[in-house]
Amino acid sequence: MFCTFYVDKVPPEFIEGECPDDQILNIDSSDNTALVSWDPPHGRDNSGDTPIIVEVHGYEPGTRFKAGPPHLVKYTIKDEAGNVGSSCQFTVTVKCKQLMMF
Repeated sequence: MFCTFYVDKVPPEFIEGECPDDQILNIDSSDNTALVSWDPPHGRDNSGDTPIIVEVHGYEPGTRFKAGPPHLVKYTIKDEAGNVGSSCQFTVTVKCKQLMMF
């Protein structure tokens, strides 16, 4: 009798449309920040197990972002077998409101 072992070599993937789009917001506070939220992305793996998704760069959803250059937010995805899929990344830009001078 022979045993058959399955070796998972297929990386997991983010579900299409789950990676948030880039965001551009105006400040909403006197400290030149804006409250930014998004739904974290979901993924799938051929094994049927839930993949491991980790935010590796940027702020967490529901935090305040400072005005200035774009902020990069990046998630990685891997499965229990250690296969790593493509990352999900987007930018958040917070702009200062322009004052009208009369």
